[in-house]
Amino acid sequence: ITGLGFSPNMIITKRRNADGNHWLLIDTIRGGNTSLEINSTDPDNTNANRNMTFNSDGVTWTSDTGNANASGGTYLLTAWKESATAGFDMLTYTGTGNTPQTRSHSLGVAPEMMVVKSRTGTDGDEHWVTYHHKAKTNPQNYFGRLNTDGGWVDNTIWNDTAPTSSIFTTANNAIINDNGDTYMAYLWSSVAGFSKVGSYEGIGGSDGPTVDTGFRPSYVIIKNTDADSRWWIVKSDKLPAYNVTDTGMGFNSTDDEGSLSSIDILSNGFKIRNNGSYTNTNGASYIYWAFAAFPFKYANAR
Repeated sequence: ITGLGFSPNMIITKRRNADGNHWLLIDTIRGGNTSLEINSTDPDNTNANRNMTFNSDGVTWTSDTGNANASGGTYLLTAWKESATAGFDMLTYTGTGNTPQTRSHSLGVAPEMMVVKSRTGTDGDEHWVTYHHKAKTNPQNYFGRLNTDGGWVDNTIWNDTAPTSSIFTTANNAIINDNGDTYMAYLWSSVAGFSKVGSYEGIGGSDGPTVDTGFRPSYVIIKNTDADSRWWIVKSDKLPAYNVTDTGMGFNSTDDEGSLSSIDILSNGFKIRNNGSYTNTNGASYIYWAFAAFPFKYANAR
């Protein structure tokens, strides 16, 4: 897969046209022969049928598994470059199992979204622990999980301490700081014209909120933080070139791509077009995570 224009440090991929395939996350820290499944609590998977290599302009699959490269399979693949300019950083650390610990990062600004996952734990509680700066009034007091439908939970997992431009804090909690477990942490911050980590409130009905991201989105993730509801992911440039956009997938599911909710893709953001828990329950709080179709350029609505 070429034409990215950069050498990626992390990819997320998922098969679109068949059920039963995992969301794979692969990064340069762990290497191309080791994947984590976003839809599960499993540790690192070194299955030889998922191998790939990172190249200067993309990635090369060296396997034929249905999760990554089956004949006739169609896939979603998103890639990130680790740099402060792109608003993305990743790191690994080892849990201590005792007092709260601070972890250093290199974003240069306070992260607005963080996802932490154990690489080695096998207790079954190794969730994809998620922080989002707009999830609640005091977001450092709560966490969500990429691998479940659940809403945000009031918990001291971040030691009730907001992240800063150089560190974030992990509490004495087995999910995020188990003694001897190795963890991966992925951090994002908004970059004007490129990415946006934000929130909106549902109002119900098919004429829902209009969300201003400052760019035409290519990749949008939406989650209801107040109730059980699927993470809804849409990759707009892989869909028909007209609105409404109503097909997507969920991080916490191995289902294929299907009609889950409805949004209009706009030149400066997106508009909700569906009355439902995934995107627009009246009075519910929603977080989103969006990336531009044409970063730092003017974009046209479709």
